[in-house]
Amino acid sequence: MTASTTTPYTEDEIEAARKLFEGPWDFVWASTHVDDLPPMVGHEIAFAGRSNVCK
Repeated sequence: MTASTTTPYTEDEIEAARKLFEGPWDFVWASTHVDDLPPMVGHEIAFAGRSNVCK
């Protein structure tokens, strides 16, 4: 972060978010129809948007 950049988040909050998203992940399932989706277990996080926009 540069000196001219401001954020509403504390350094601790930013570090907690970094640790949350840096961990390992596994691709579980792909489906072309809602009826083919696996049953929900726990929480899921998804990011959607155009490529190369720093999601």
